[in-house]
Amino acid sequence: MGYQDDSGDEPANSLGHIDLTRDQQLKTELAEFTFTPPEEGWDPDENVMRPPALSMADDVNPPIERVYGIDGSRVEVTVGDPLLNKRVGFLSIRLAEIDMQVVRQQQNQAFLNPSVVEDLGSVQEYNMVLPSSNTLFDAGSTHESWRKMVFRNFKRREAFGRTLFTTYHELLHRREDRIESGRGKLRLENCPNPDCDEESLIVNSTREDSCPECDKPTYPTDALRTHERVAGSQENVTALNLLMGIVEHLVLVNAVKHLDKQGRDALNRTAIVKDGPLAQFDTAAWIHDPILQILSEVQEAHMGDGGAPFVVSGIHKTGKFASFAESVKDRMAGPWLLELPNDVIYKHISAGDRTEPFGKKTYYGKNFIYRSATRTQDGHCFAFTVPRRFTDGHREGGLRVSEDAYPELARTVTVLDKLRTIRYENGLIPLVVAHDKASLPEELSDQILGKLTNLLTEAKE
Repeated sequence: MGYQDDSGDEPANSLGHIDLTRDQQLKTELAEFTFTPPEEGWDPDENVMRPPALSMADDVNPPIERVYGIDGSRVEVTVGDPLLNKRVGFLSIRLAEIDMQVVRQQQNQAFLNPSVVEDLGSVQEYNMVLPSSNTLFDAGSTHESWRKMVFRNFKRREAFGRTLFTTYHELLHRREDRIESGRGKLRLENCPNPDCDEESLIVNSTREDSCPECDKPTYPTDALRTHERVAGSQENVTALNLLMGIVEHLVLVNAVKHLDKQGRDALNRTAIVKDGPLAQFDTAAWIHDPILQILSEVQEAHMGDGGAPFVVSGIHKTGKFASFAESVKDRMAGPWLLELPNDVIYKHISAGDRTEPFGKKTYYGKNFIYRSATRTQDGHCFAFTVPRRFTDGHREGGLRVSEDAYPELARTVTVLDKLRTIRYENGLIPLVVAHDKASLPEELSDQILGKLTNLLTEAKE
């Protein structure tokens, strides 16, 4: 690494790579490398579907009257003297409720006018603060402070009148490998204290408990293992990203349960769109399975009662699927819907075990690509997910791929088509509104939130 001073970083030597090109052993080893996808030259024609139901967007009934958009932001700010490396993390999650009547008033426009985006509906907010490097919260280490604060946040934060912990606890109890049968106790693979080697802990699943070996506290939220991404003296953006994703999923589940409690009409007339795919990654990947169970149960009961397919969708705004969508969108005019079988994903988008459904351990959504009609400019193209379905029920059979297995697709693409905005490339209004309200620009956050933290902690001292 180079030196730094007031003028910036030490200039890099533009000739430093020459020695690498002359290293014969390095070149021999480099020549042995092989590469995984994506591959070029794929022709999507045989995978494209244009069933009449998907092109008759205005005839899909009952009409959706409101859309919930979920997005979040995170930032880690420096407190006080930068040399002391004291940091605090903030999460900002927003759920924007979009009134579709306002959207329909501009239905003759190719895209919704950006000037009216701010006046489309209300926004619910869910904020959290977390101790990061060299910061403590009623504990002896940043690591333990983080765990304690995550538990407190889950217990205190509500979405639609239901705490995040209530929903998290339900997810726990839907996993037999997490809860000990008959006792309701939480099973932890390892003690969350990094200095303890105790394995297979059985602790309380609703309140603080302790490790029988080291006597350090345990919390029910330790099963998410976000603390494993926390460092005591370094940046903790990875841990914040992980926790942010978890909270977004919990808010989504609470929204679904709220609508289900309201009844069939609420599910008929509401759609939910979240930033990012219907998937949970990293140490908390296990929650994807019980989330899918809940969504499947609600959908099955709702449609069994005569309801229209309920719309829940996760949007790839960035990443491999979004890039792939851009690469194929110009090969034919919209509107069209593209299913993505395993072989296409593994060969052209993301490497993996081709004997298993893509994202078996992380995704609760099935991937599709939709391109809107080219009424202006190039049309919008969305890589999106809807809850997965299996041939013999939940997880018992193979993943269903064809559009026939996903009756909500027509309503989903109808919503996507009506919510387009030219404010951002492939922009969707609910996510634009939610992100605008959640956004935490790093430099400005350092000035405002860092100063706020400094003032409050100095006042306590």
